[in-house]
Amino acid sequence: MLADNGGLLVLGGFDGAKQTTAQVLRVDLATGATTQAGSLGQAVHDAAGASVQGAPMVFGGGNASESAAVQRFVPGGTAAMVGRLPIPRSDLGAVTVGARAYLVGGYDGATVRATAIATSDGVKFDILGNLPVPVRYPAVAAAGTDVVVLGGTTRATDSAAGDTTAVQVLDTRTGAVRVVAQLPKTLSHASAATVRGQVYVFGGRWGGTPTAQVWRWDAATAALVPVGTMTAASTDGGAATVGDTAYYVGGESPNPTATVFELRVR
Repeated sequence: MLADNGGLLVLGGFDGAKQTTAQVLRVDLATGATTQAGSLGQAVHDAAGASVQGAPMVFGGGNASESAAVQRFVPGGTAAMVGRLPIPRSDLGAVTVGARAYLVGGYDGATVRATAIATSDGVKFDILGNLPVPVRYPAVAAAGTDVVVLGGTTRATDSAAGDTTAVQVLDTRTGAVRVVAQLPKTLSHASAATVRGQVYVFGGRWGGTPTAQVWRWDAATAALVPVGTMTAASTDGGAATVGDTAYYVGGESPNPTATVFELRVR
């Protein structure tokens, strides 16, 4: 999910029947209306999205198998394939810092990936450092020039037994990645967004159990600070920021949901 001129774009994912979809929806935040905005060229779920040169892009994802496709979306049309990841990945995280998109973690169909990569055009990719703890399904957000990677699961077979407490930080100035903290409980399948320079984390599998909790990541104390709760436990939703408000859309609770949650920072 990505911010889009006062709205939200939801690109691909699972539909209500848990079928992979190519549809792109737009949520108008002024009216609450949701409309069809176009489609992906390749239907994917568990993909990552980031804005590159002002254009919404979808990286990798899963369907019958893991995809390496990089798709650039133009509202009202069908996304064009503009490049390919060095290795196919689903379950990854992506975030834009400056003029580049940074991709971390993921699953290639056999192993959990450690290598972080970056691109400024969706075509060419720079190989950065390895995550000390390779993960899929992490919560990922930008904090200044850093990319914060919270939790995730470490096993090719997705189960709570593989969930991690590690908080890892990618320094985009050097490409180096380090573990900066350990959470009090394991966390995976959560989503994160940055508001006013602060990282907020929505739901996920906390200590092995889906949660409705919303936290703020406090880098100074290396702690997740509870700031609120959603109306139901949710995992695998999309998170994005518009102005001083973060939005969490969809997810599973445990079935796919159409709910849009709003976290307004005052």
